[in-house]
Amino acid sequence: MPEKQKEQLISQSGVLSMGFTKSMIDKLLPPPILKRNPHYASSAPMKLWREDDVRSVMGTQEFQTMAAKAAARKAASAKAVETKRKNAEGIADNLIASIHVTRWDIPVLEEATLNAKQEWFLEHGNVDMATPNTETLERWMVNFVRHNLCEYDDKLIDLFGLVGKEELYHRLKTETLAKIAEVYPELDVECKRQAQE
Repeated sequence: MPEKQKEQLISQSGVLSMGFTKSMIDKLLPPPILKRNPHYASSAPMKLWREDDVRSVMGTQEFQTMAAKAAARKAASAKAVETKRKNAEGIADNLIASIHVTRWDIPVLEEATLNAKQEWFLEHGNVDMATPNTETLERWMVNFVRHNLCEYDDKLIDLFGLVGKEELYHRLKTETLAKIAEVYPELDVECKRQAQE
């Protein structure tokens, strides 16, 4: 007597990968078989469907129609996101182009940076600030220019809520640092270092 073939079961993620949406699963498939999760005993039971049932439903006209509509919605949504992303990139291009870095003489910039940093230390409960080494001072100076001698902070706010804002924030910072390096060639090495962060 031939051995009975073991019934094949498909998880919810497997069913979704076959072209179903969650609403299609609810409408077209029978209730799932619930099994304890072998990896996480305390988690919700796994939802499983018989492969034969899934394949049978996939052969129906109703599934084909619903799957086509779902694919069209997904494509339209992806296109809308891409359009928003391109619009956001255009906005970022304009913001970056409008950033102007003001040049101060290095001794003036150094003094203003140290005064601002000393003020920051006092505001945060530190009485005095140790004299920084050259690398630290250059880092502070670049940050001072970025936040006080150009429109970086204002432009940063303008990117809020745009699609892909994390990438746009990084790009705005990187290109602002490049502009600072052009205006302050003395700080070129530090600008490049910060751009890699």
